[in-house]
Amino acid sequence: MKTSCFSREYTGQFILVNDSSEIITLARIEVCKQFIEVRDLKPHGKFNAEFKVTSDSHYDIAVYFASGKNLTKQIGYVTRGFDFKHTLVGTDADITLNKTQVE
Repeated sequence: MKTSCFSREYTGQFILVNDSSEIITLARIEVCKQFIEVRDLKPHGKFNAEFKVTSDSHYDIAVYFASGKNLTKQIGYVTRGFDFKHTLVGTDADITLNKTQVE
């Protein structure tokens, strides 16, 4: 029986932090062809999510604020064969990747 280094499932986790001055009415995050939606995240609020790392991918993020302003960005990177933990931060002007942990 052959075994592969990809025989187990690898997991990605992220925390989305609203470090802006207004409510994020909707955030859409796509990673590894999986979609996660976050609604009504208050300023300084946090949202935790988990996904399967099925391929090499980055985060496609769209953030919509209560004022009507929106931000979009491709950020970060995950690679199949590792577990990842990221902290994504939305501010009034940008979306950043502030912390990465690879296991």
